[in-house]
Amino acid sequence: MPVNPLPILIPLILVWGAITYFLFRWRRLAGGAFVGLSLASLVVVSMNTNVERRFDEQMRYRLVEIGDYCTVEVTTSHGDTVSAGSSELVARLRGRTNDTVRVVMSAWYDFGHLRAFNVQSIDGVTL
Repeated sequence: MPVNPLPILIPLILVWGAITYFLFRWRRLAGGAFVGLSLASLVVVSMNTNVERRFDEQMRYRLVEIGDYCTVEVTTSHGDTVSAGSSELVARLRGRTNDTVRVVMSAWYDFGHLRAFNVQSIDGVTL
């Protein structure tokens, strides 16, 4: 369900505008510095949120069993752990001797931290 940002944005913009107004009335340099720092902060935040990275590489894996359910847990080159898999994939990986599989996935990062991921295939098995 989408979140309505207006109840937060409207007061935030009003407070920012009031601060800017009073800083410009007090000292033009202070008002300009405040606006400049605000724009620089906005640029940094917008460039570091929702960064998409596509992976197509060999990743270490391990099988995780919880009762009758079994899944594959892979570790990306950044050290992030992602769980995915199907019964067909688990059956295929049980007899393998090497500890890496080829994974094709997309990951979204916020300031370098994994926020979301979408695994397309593991070891040639489409998920």
